[in-house]
Amino acid sequence: AGGILSSLAEARDALRDPSLLRQGEIQVAAIPTVAPYLLPRLLRAFTRDFRRAEVTVHEDFTAEIVRHCAAGDVDLGIVALPIEDNRLAVEPLFSEDLLAAIPVKHALARKRRITLEELTKERFVLLSEIHCLGTQVVGFCERQGCTPAVTCRSAQLLTVQELVGLGQGVSLVPEMAARMDRSGKVVYRNLTGTKASRTLAMIWHKRKYQRPLV
Repeated sequence: AGGILSSLAEARDALRDPSLLRQGEIQVAAIPTVAPYLLPRLLRAFTRDFRRAEVTVHEDFTAEIVRHCAAGDVDLGIVALPIEDNRLAVEPLFSEDLLAAIPVKHALARKRRITLEELTKERFVLLSEIHCLGTQVVGFCERQGCTPAVTCRSAQLLTVQELVGLGQGVSLVPEMAARMDRSGKVVYRNLTGTKASRTLAMIWHKRKYQRPLV
């Protein structure tokens, strides 16, 4: 009922002033391993086309984003699949590879082709368990019959890359994060055989009224 009334009110306002459809505020939540790499470019393009719109970005963990979307506190969430909540609509956006991150002076850095078995013989630096990416990396390795020796965990992906660059271990890093690494301390390689990847998706409440701007 609330959604219907909101839609009627917005239609009435738009008839009086169509420009109102192109202004307002949007609340977007994204996981930390996506927000700094994907959103700046998208926000620049969006605000160029919708100059009177205001987008507020919240970085949070997957469970919290799901909770806020289900409660209607945010309009859209950007997360990694899988998402299992029948209150939410899920639209896959794209998939990206997870690349092997290796210290530039490591012996593996000289190889063009690296297997997961070779990689998991090394010490691993991963995100902490509260990040879905950290859990996904371990799960991927175990499904391939390899168990990574995790010697260090961090709360930030940038710190993981820095630790790899300092020779503290190797890791699997999303392609978008690898592209933005200009440190020169880390070499990134695709894995041969079964590739590690993740699929990003947009989620929102199925029954929440979404304004045309959203």
